[in-house]
Amino acid sequence: MTVGLQDGGYRFDMESAGLSGSIKLTGLRSGDRELSTQQWRYQVGLKGESLKIYTQQGANFVQWKSALPPPWTGYLSWYKASFATPSGSDPVAIYFGSMGKGQAWVNGNSLGRFWSSFLITETDCSQTCDYRGTFTQSKCLTDCGQQSQQWYHIPREWLQPNQNLLVVFDELGGDVSKIYVATKTVDTICANVLQSYPPRVNAWPKFQATRQKLLLIPEAKLECPDNQLISSIKFASFGNPQGRCQAFQQGDCHATNSLDIVKKRCIGKKTCSISVSSTTFGVEPCAGVSKSLAVEAHCQPFLSATL
Repeated sequence: MTVGLQDGGYRFDMESAGLSGSIKLTGLRSGDRELSTQQWRYQVGLKGESLKIYTQQGANFVQWKSALPPPWTGYLSWYKASFATPSGSDPVAIYFGSMGKGQAWVNGNSLGRFWSSFLITETDCSQTCDYRGTFTQSKCLTDCGQQSQQWYHIPREWLQPNQNLLVVFDELGGDVSKIYVATKTVDTICANVLQSYPPRVNAWPKFQATRQKLLLIPEAKLECPDNQLISSIKFASFGNPQGRCQAFQQGDCHATNSLDIVKKRCIGKKTCSISVSSTTFGVEPCAGVSKSLAVEAHCQPFLSATL
């Protein structure tokens, strides 16, 4: 499954990967067979990929076995199933926390690769994160001992009302019987933007056309899901706020009018943007220090009345 060089980690270009040393086939009637000295070839991709069996048409090119009692596990195995689209307009996600390593497709669209069996190291985690300075492999590690990702977003644009085709290829013996589809109701949104961040991409053409320095100021953008508006601002601090979404705290540098400014800009709107600069807040809470703006807001469904 893995040959060549590593693709990540400290000095990964210096570390080899794949098969090394003596390679034998054992259990043969003729005895062990040494393969290290044989001529080797490699193949890029799988036959299932070339046949596109992850599509409705391609899935008919192969014969699938009937479902067995769970757990459904197997190495280097293809699986397929169908599911109905959840009702409503909330975001749709699929749970792959029980899987090993592989890829998945929905109606022929790739969800990307998953590697749920790979756990983050259980040591060297840090409560704070600062990428400045010399890079080390343990810098800014969080969620020690946990999977890096369990849920994968499925765009509703890919889905049809019923009989959505899910195809999974797993390399390491994951349990597909525990895969399930769910929706996520989003009622809390957050932003945490540093003054040193670049501006949003859609501001670049405007800057190139006008050369206005003001357009280079980064912005904190908040946006509620469809049919929801920003109903309240739970936290806002321009300075050096600490923590993460739903756990923000004021630092020792804080503009006291941060909450009022953000409320005026955002409450009652589906989306809003706040420039991360002292000009926006009319004060300089701590001169000479690079500051950030952290905001936590609450979204609430709105009802449209027909007159």
